Order: sequence, then C-alpha cells, then structure tokens
Amino acid sequence: MGVKGLWRALKPIKEEVSILSLRGKVLAVDLAIWVVQSETVTNNEYQGIYLRQMFYKINHLLEHGVGIIIVTDGRAPHLKALTIARRLGLELDRNNKVIQRRRFMRIMKECETLALSLGLTVLKGAFEAEAAAAKLQMDGIVDGVITTDGDAFLYGARQVYRNLLVTETHCEVYNMSRVESEVGLSRDDLVGMAILNGCDFNPDGISGLGRGAVLNYILSRDRGRSVTEEIVGWSEQAQVIGDKYKQLEGIKRKPHCGICKHQGSKKEHTRSGCTCCNSTSGCAPNTTPCSCTKHVAQRLLSSPHMQCCVKFVRQNTVAVVPVKEIVVEFSNTSSNDTVTPGWSLPPCSSFVNYMQDKLQWRKQGSAEKFAHIAALHHISQNITFSKPYPVVDDSTSRGERVAARGDRVAARGEHTSLPTEHATLKFNHILKRRIKDKVDMYELEYSVLDHKLKSWLEFDVVYAKLTAEFVQYLLPSAVQEFSAREKQVTRKKKENVPPIYERYPAKKTSPDQTKPRTAGKKTKGGKKIDNLTDSLSSLKISGTVNLGDITASVSSSTISSSSEGNKIAGKIDDKKESELSSSEDEYIPLSERLELRRAKSAK
Repeated sequence: MGVKGLWRALKPIKEEVSILSLRGKVLAVDLAIWVVQSETVTNNEYQGIYLRQMFYKINHLLEHGVGIIIVTDGRAPHLKALTIARRLGLELDRNNKVIQRRRFMRIMKECETLALSLGLTVLKGAFEAEAAAAKLQMDGIVDGVITTDGDAFLYGARQVYRNLLVTETHCEVYNMSRVESEVGLSRDDLVGMAILNGCDFNPDGISGLGRGAVLNYILSRDRGRSVTEEIVGWSEQAQVIGDKYKQLEGIKRKPHCGICKHQGSKKEHTRSGCTCCNSTSGCAPNTTPCSCTKHVAQRLLSSPHMQCCVKFVRQNTVAVVPVKEIVVEFSNTSSNDTVTPGWSLPPCSSFVNYMQDKLQWRKQGSAEKFAHIAALHHISQNITFSKPYPVVDDSTSRGERVAARGDRVAARGEHTSLPTEHATLKFNHILKRRIKDKVDMYELEYSVLDHKLKSWLEFDVVYAKLTAEFVQYLLPSAVQEFSAREKQVTRKKKENVPPIYERYPAKKTSPDQTKPRTAGKKTKGGKKIDNLTDSLSSLKISGTVNLGDITASVSSSTISSSSEGNKIAGKIDDKKESELSSSEDEYIPLSERLELRRAKSAK
C-alpha cells in the first residue's frame, strides 16, 4: 500500500529516463511488488504467471546491462497485522497476532527458487523488503530500488524506480535529493505524512484529514521541531490539547462595528475611534483583521497545525495510534547479511527442470532461454558494477558517441577485452545489426559447450541480442572485425552491381511500330479506307454517269471492301493466335493487342 498521497505529492520531481541509462548499475528489486502486479493483472486466472513475468523482467534488465539483487520479505511486522488481515479478508484474534501469509510466502519461495536457478543474488530481509533494499543503498551496495511502494523513502532509500515494464523503454525515477530541495520534504516529514494520511502500519490514517491539509501543515509548520516529535507530543499531551481546544471554542463573541467589522459598536468608534483602524474618531471599511480574542481563537483553530492536532487527539482517544512504534519501525537501520553484487551462472538443468515442472515449458524452449541468459552472463561477467557504466545522452550524434566511447575505453582499460571462453558458451563473432524498440543492437553468435544443454537444443549455435553501445564497450575488437567485414561485403556488392543501362534494358519494338501511321478511317472489319475521293478514284468511271449510279457504285465498293477487310482481319487473328501459342515471350505492341480484342468482340 505504501503512503497514501505520496506519489501525488512527488509528481513535480518525477523524471522519465531511458532504460539505457541504467547500464552498469545494480538495483535492488522488491520481489513482492512484482508478484502483486502479476496477481493483480491476471486475477489468478493463470497459475504461475508470476514466474513467467518475473523471468522476462529479469531478462529485460540483464539485456540492458543492469545488475540485480532480489530482495524478499521476511516475517511480517506486528504493526502490519491489520493491513494483512484486510487484504486477505480475515479477522484478527483478540491478541492481534501476526497472520501467516501462507499462499503469498509460497509464491515468494517459488520466485526465489527461479532467481537462484538463474544465478542471481537473493537477500531475505528480516521484516520488510523495502527496509532491506533501502539499507543496501545506504551501505552503497546498490544504486537504487525498483518498487512501487513509497515506504522505501521512509526507510532511507535515495533513488526509487517505478513502472519499469518489459514493453517500455522508459521508466520513472524519483530522487530523494530533489524531494528535499524542490518539494521541501525530508525523510522525517514523509514519516509524519505516513502517520497522518495512512500507511501499512496505520491503514486508516486520521479520519477527517485530507491529503492537502496534511501537506499544508508539514510545509507551513515551524521548523524548530521535527514532525514526528510534534506528533509524539500530541499523543503524550492529548488531555492538555483537548482542554485548550475547549477553552478556545468557549470564547464568546462581543459586539462588532458594522462598518469596519472590528470589536466595538459604531457609536463608540464614532466617538472615540477604533484601535484596529488606527483612528481617533470614526472608522472606514478596511481589510485589517480583527484582533479581538474571539477572532484570534478562530484563526488559531482554523490553522492547518491546529486542525491536524485536534483531529489526531480525537482519533487517539477512540483508537490509540501507535506513533512511537511507527517511528521506530521506519528508523530501524538493522544491518543485513553481507551481500556482494555478482552473478554466477549455475548448471542449466536446474532452470530447465524447474520451468518444465512449474510452467510446463518444453525442454528445448527452456534450454534456448537459458542459453540466452548464459550469453548475457558472458557479456557482463567483466563489468565492475560498483562503478556505474557511463552513458552518453541519447540526443548526441553518432560521431560524438564514437568519440565518447573511445574515451571511456581508454579511461577504463581493464574492459577493453573480454575472454571468449565461457563454462557454457563460446563467443564466435557478431552476426548482424538489429533494431529492437528503436534501439540499435547487435546479434551475437555463440557455440554451445555444455553437453547437457547441447542435448536439449536443436542446433549447436545460439544467438543473443544486446544493445550496440554495450557490446562496443565490452567487445571492441569484435565490433572492429564486424565493421571491417561489413565494409568488405558492401564493397563487393558495389563491384558486382552492373551499370544502370544494363540493369534496365530498352524495351523491344515490333517492325510494325517503326512504320509511319496512315491517316484514315477504320471500318468494322479492321481495314483502313481513305476518304470519299480515293474510293471514287478506285472506281473506273468513264463518260457521263448519273448521280444514282455513282452512289450505287460507291456503296457496292464500300460493301466489298468491308467484306475483304473482315477476311483479312480474320487471317490476322489466326496468325496472331498461332504466334502467341508458339512463343509466349515475344513482345506484342499495344495497338495490335487492341485490334485483336476488337476482332474477337466483332465475331
């Protein structure tokens, strides 16, 4: 649950950063948050979904060069018994004993086994996982905490990462230094907010107090004492505060002037003046507050400090708020077990058999996923996680990135080479470039050395995708070889490409297209006939002929020419079809194809 209203109060300092900026960092993961998110999304419809989502989240972080320490919950604190009972829908007994979260602890144990089968470091906290993760950051072992529970800040964490999803390339980050400088809230102020608004140890908070009123009180109070000290004083002096509140409420209001709204009648102000208006005779409307005891008491009672104080005292008389216990819980800095960030890969059989047992994954698919994890282990085994990996901003140009990469390699020469031999795999070379989620990546090729893993795989070669800048940082020699090979392939392609006039030859033309077109009119049969004078000249007319005879001869000539045209067109059609059937690859002009269509439609 965390602290009610905390993320809304910290919204002004929320930053969205790329997951690429987390390379080389070690982050403590609150495992309970991952489990709760999986259970909330699926609503328990698919058993074991928490294991599947946990594996892909771990794979997503390892692909981007992020070191992981899994932190689990220990025994639930006594103060959290009411919160756990409400979540499980149970009732507390008369002794308010801690409820055993059997199903939740079983799921946590399964997730812990999965993390161990991948060789990750698992730390079990004494009580809350947020407290153990925050202690790791205070000791300088990790660089931040992955959680959605705001209690991490109250336990002492300095950087919290939220909404780090597999499908997203960005996440939210909250920095405690910005919370103190820009929002004006210290760690002690956040503890006071948790007591008044509500948290896991006081789920209801103080009834009648809104989040805005609590925030106004914390930001406007006197900084002489801390918030927790004031709240502890309220609980210890509840009787005194109650008597004072009744005394202030019991003050009666005396007559006030109708013009200036100050104490005294209008007649008195006209005769002797008003002290609030600084006048010797008469008064005028103004906004100066009245200094009478009633108005002073009203302003005191309406202040954020008095509202929080009075409502806390009223709540405390009905049900005692464990203020001191909450303050001690959040200020607990008990040391964890000795933890060193590292990653040692166990045998593949533990992961393959476990995923087959819990998720019914095929051994071949589980072996391929484990081989990918082994490749990530090989590429990251030479990273000094205690020093964050320097990253160039995404807005820089390619040339600036190359120059910055050279500076980083020169400054940290111990990472210029990486051993190719590995207990499980052997690095061969970089296969090709890839783009995943708008991020440049390299696909690496590995040969499988482990005989057990090789027996489950279909091929003896596996592939892994890693971010380009990460590979350039750890495998500079392999990147240089790949670049040289890529340039050689590009040069050969350019040499083998023929000239443009050979790639695009001229179109074939038929002999008919070279002949000039003759003007004339097309008949139905397809034969071209010239104008009337040419047709008349074709007739052998001698002597004087009547007009009717000329018309008859012209019509008969037209009919005969039309019949001859049909015969010729039929012969052409037969010839074209025979040519088409004999050779399909011969080019036919568009005009001839149109003539064929018209002839077929005429038939």
